[in-house]
Amino acid sequence: MELDGLTREELYQQLSLYILTEKQLKKSITESIQGYETWKDRLKNASEAGRADLIQAAESELTNHRLRLSQLNAEFTVFEPELRALKEAVRRADIKAQGRTSGVDPETLLQSLQTMTGKTSTDQILDTLVKDQEAESLLQELKDQLQYPKSPRE
Repeated sequence: MELDGLTREELYQQLSLYILTEKQLKKSITESIQGYETWKDRLKNASEAGRADLIQAAESELTNHRLRLSQLNAEFTVFEPELRALKEAVRRADIKAQGRTSGVDPETLLQSLQTMTGKTSTDQILDTLVKDQEAESLLQELKDQLQYPKSPRE
């Protein structure tokens, strides 16, 4: 079963089908077990009654139910890991979807903050440049003062 590349919705559809199949398979196994038990009781009754014709029919039915049960168990053994893998893929898809929907898109967050503060990214860049220039200007003044100290008269 190939799960890569399936959308979340496709995974859910696939999971629905698998769950239905699982229920049908379990129901068939249960019915087969019940049928086996019924024919086992009939074989016992036929043996107690000494009815060879009924014994033979009951043994034949028991063999059929045993074979059917064996086939269903083999089918379930193959089916069960596929169902687990599908459930895990759905779980991962849910986590991924929740991450996108419940998480915040950085661009959306930035736009929201800019809207709340009334500033755009261009305004923020200009503010940063102005502050940087002011800092450079103050730094240059300090450097100049250190190199050329003002005389006490000034």
